[in-house]
Amino acid sequence: MGAEALPHSLRATWGNVPLMVALSDTGWFRHHPLLLQLLRSRLREEHPEQIAGLHARASAWFESKGEWLTALDHAIESGDTALAIRVGLRSATAEFHAGGREPLAAAIDRIQASGPADQAELLVLRAMGAKCRREYQTATDLLARAALLLGDLPEPRRSIAMLNVRIIEAALARVSGDGDRLLGAGLAGASLLAGLEAEDAPGWSNFRGVPSALVGVGYLWSGRPAAAAASLSEARLANAGGAFKEYAELTHAAHTALALVVGGDTARARPMAEGVISAASGRGSAVAPETAQAWLALALILQQEDQRAELERVLTSAEEAAAHAIDPFVDVFLHVIRARHLWLLGEVAGGARQVAQARGVLGAC
Repeated sequence: MGAEALPHSLRATWGNVPLMVALSDTGWFRHHPLLLQLLRSRLREEHPEQIAGLHARASAWFESKGEWLTALDHAIESGDTALAIRVGLRSATAEFHAGGREPLAAAIDRIQASGPADQAELLVLRAMGAKCRREYQTATDLLARAALLLGDLPEPRRSIAMLNVRIIEAALARVSGDGDRLLGAGLAGASLLAGLEAEDAPGWSNFRGVPSALVGVGYLWSGRPAAAAASLSEARLANAGGAFKEYAELTHAAHTALALVVGGDTARARPMAEGVISAASGRGSAVAPETAQAWLALALILQQEDQRAELERVLTSAEEAAAHAIDPFVDVFLHVIRARHLWLLGEVAGGARQVAQARGVLGAC
């Protein structure tokens, strides 16, 4: 259908249905898809020089409204590589913690380098994309290349880039089972984010608790449950609105429950762990990877209560969740709980095998 035929078609098909609706007092409008097609066609034909500027304006508006990935999409469509990189690092990469990582990685892949000036920050973005795709060695190599160039960046760009570097390093350390490196990178990330104003990094400022949450996981796997619980609690308070998003909300609560039960606070841990499992079940699977630590927390509670039959059921669910978890510490913890369970049943040899398997997981890290 040609552009000139669209208005008549709309009148004939939709009658009095509004073709354009104002979005409150934002200055923006929602258009009927066919009218939008007409307007875009005329814009391309009559004012192509305005398209880049309109995408840049849209990027700024969506970033101000907390729609980080949409803001990045418009920045990319504007053709301004520097803008796309800035929006990517200061806002869009904060979406990595929420679980929807494929769209972030796909958007990063669309950013094309325009010259040497973009190289350092674009390498960091590419590393984040690789991490989102679980291409961990590629992410490590890209960070090593970026490290040689980041020192020349002006502030606050350097701090924003380094914040992303530390977050990626912490995530890579978690995958590789390096608790000390996870803790160190998380602490460095928290320090960098604390030094940034909200206008410097809108997305990351909205989720200031992400580095502290990584610190909490580092403390947990370093055998410091009280510090882990405190850091995880601080992470929630640091976020705008006090919450994480989707996947991150469940995994944060699961780690908190496990830290609490290891620290002896089963009264607070049980409802939190059960809440994670219930929420995950409502989303489709009670044994999703983000529930693994919650199942471990419940297993420890049941073990303390000597509820052996129920413990066996919970351990089976924990194993299902752990099979898809990226964190090797989950497997280690599971083997240790299994070992103690078998020893309590008098199966000394079976318990010893579980301990050996735990050591094998640690040795492979």
